[in-house]
Amino acid sequence: AEASILYSDNDSYEALASPYMDDRFITWLHEHGIDYDEWSPWYPTANAAGMASCWTDIYRYLRSGESDAPWLEEMHANTNVSFVRDALEGQDVRVLNKAGWLADDEYNAVADCGIIETQGRSYLIAVLSSQPSYGEAHERVKELVRALFDSRDSLSSRLFNLARPLACSSAGPVMRSRNPCRTFVLESSPSLCPTAMPPCEA
Repeated sequence: AEASILYSDNDSYEALASPYMDDRFITWLHEHGIDYDEWSPWYPTANAAGMASCWTDIYRYLRSGESDAPWLEEMHANTNVSFVRDALEGQDVRVLNKAGWLADDEYNAVADCGIIETQGRSYLIAVLSSQPSYGEAHERVKELVRALFDSRDSLSSRLFNLARPLACSSAGPVMRSRNPCRTFVLESSPSLCPTAMPPCEA
């Protein structure tokens, strides 16, 4: 488990996930708007809204008081790759994240999702791109992270406020949480032009 989170080790992830690849896991993915069948059983296809929804569950567990929660939180705070953490270097923030990246003949991706803690507030961020995982794409993702973070006050009316239930559009499932956390959701095309955030209403 540790290597899959700390180092994004695929072998460790598959060994960890294998016992849980059953109907309960598939149902959980579908509840978060993630298509289990589209690509492969090991790496389901997700969008930013789906990943943000999954991270609401992660955030809820990290604040649950369960015995393993501090251990899991510490691993997410010390991942060896974090485009979010790198983008916000030098700022008074703590980042819990899990990044992903891929470049091959058929599939490309650069992504980072997690929690930004600053000044007594927690922000959930999900940034996904379909660019191949090379240096330029990494830098562009970091630029998007910085832009979202720097705009967090002006974006506040459009952020998912997870302190209360929200009804979301078909772009994502209904997300409910008692934990005070705001969510940045951003997807981009191969050119990394951000799409509109999914419309939500209180």
